[in-house]
Amino acid sequence: MKSKYTIGEVAKIYNISTDTLRLYEKLELLVPERGENSYRYYTIFDVWKLNVIKTMKSLGVKLKDIKLFLDNRSVSSEINLLEEEYEYINKEIKNLIYQKDHIKNRIDILIEADEFSDDYKVFYKNFPNRKVAYLKTNIESDDDVDLTYTKLSSKNYNKIYFSNRDFGMILNYKNVMNKDFYNYSRGFLILDSHALEYDGILTRGKYLVLRYHGPYLILKMLIN
Repeated sequence: MKSKYTIGEVAKIYNISTDTLRLYEKLELLVPERGENSYRYYTIFDVWKLNVIKTMKSLGVKLKDIKLFLDNRSVSSEINLLEEEYEYINKEIKNLIYQKDHIKNRIDILIEADEFSDDYKVFYKNFPNRKVAYLKTNIESDDDVDLTYTKLSSKNYNKIYFSNRDFGMILNYKNVMNKDFYNYSRGFLILDSHALEYDGILTRGKYLVLRYHGPYLILKMLIN
């Protein structure tokens, strides 16, 4: 077995570029010996370090943390580093599950809407408790509604995904009775059921639903 390897040989063995090896050298993560004509030579110890770097990178460990471990390597430091990565991966898994559930729920809603064949329909539907984000503002026009949605979407409630269109406006009872359907008290965005941060809850119960398919101006005429 050889005791020293050139940069080209190491790159070929590990299927990585020589530029990557030079980067490791620049970061003082893996510094080879220099032979005649300043050629780089990697020792068996360097090969071991490269194995460590490759394994830790596959676990998502940052290069600066790998360097810190290699400079102060011990069993306890490796345990601490891997425990941190273990927790990070767990959080990422939970986040992916969160996204998966949200997208599946959105797909179901869109399929239901796509199968709606009537021009409009009024019916009752039971809903569970729903977490919402509120934005209190003066809303008197369609442009105000669009702006309110944008503001709500930009707020950080455990991530509001682009596919969330569960947005609505709230009218007080007096305005409804006076047929003032465009002077809203606030806007709301329905959040994922797993959201930890929210402003309030739309309580579970039976709600009156108007489902409509067609031009917005016709909808305004139906409401009036």
